[in-house]
Amino acid sequence: MSNPKNNPKVNEEPENVDPNVPPKQEYLDQLQQDAINATIDFDPTEGEKIIRQGLQAWPNLIDAELQRFKQQFQKK
Repeated sequence: MSNPKNNPKVNEEPENVDPNVPPKQEYLDQLQQDAINATIDFDPTEGEKIIRQGLQAWPNLIDAELQRFKQQFQKK
């Protein structure tokens, strides 16, 4: 059995993604939380990777969500 601390959780992007329809706020919030958890368990690079992977269908959101991630993590 693998240790979950060895594998950061990567949020799967929702099925049937339409890149013209932005993801739900709940998805973005969960992605942020997963990124923060990965940063705590590993390092900020893993958190950024989770956001980039989770938003592949919406590349125009990546920069804003990375900035949001960095701001949230600085508060922790």
